[in-house]
Amino acid sequence: MAAVGTAPSGTSERSTTSLRASQLRTTGLYSVVRHPLYLGNTLTAIGLACFTTVWYVPAIVAVLAMLYHERIAAREEVFLEETFGADFVRWANRVPAFVPRLSGYVRGETPFLWRRVLGREFHALFVIGAVLFALDLARSALATGGLVFDPTWTGFFLLTAAIFIACSLLKKHTRVLKVEEESQSHVPAFPRSD
Repeated sequence: MAAVGTAPSGTSERSTTSLRASQLRTTGLYSVVRHPLYLGNTLTAIGLACFTTVWYVPAIVAVLAMLYHERIAAREEVFLEETFGADFVRWANRVPAFVPRLSGYVRGETPFLWRRVLGREFHALFVIGAVLFALDLARSALATGGLVFDPTWTGFFLLTAAIFIACSLLKKHTRVLKVEEESQSHVPAFPRSD
């Protein structure tokens, strides 16, 4: 959330067809780790895997998530080096890829905006709520032989579903979640070669 909430226009996007970067992010979370979004996704996946209470599931998920994110990160870094050259190389040489180094923190210039987080991450919040709800139902079904709806996880799932519906409608029919920023007319794009 911190990386997305402070993302300037044209950065930290979820494009599946092209890589884009209007600027090289080197401050805020990006001053302590080069891939905070992938680190966060990996930690989230491990946390969800811990909910299974089977000791080896988080280990398997950790390995798979790290392999998956490493491949994406390697491709992005090639693009960033081609786009930003020596600036990227200097930054990459001093900032670790996945294990944060807190001593290198440099405050970011872009203010944190909840609207930016809600506009971009409401899908992920719903997935987390749905996965926790489903895992709890599966665990209770295995333990009791029937479905037991835990009030906490059912409530969390319903809350994330309500947020998802509200944000979907707001994003589609209003400009409430739109963050007005500078034009992206000079955003370099890198087509995927899948």
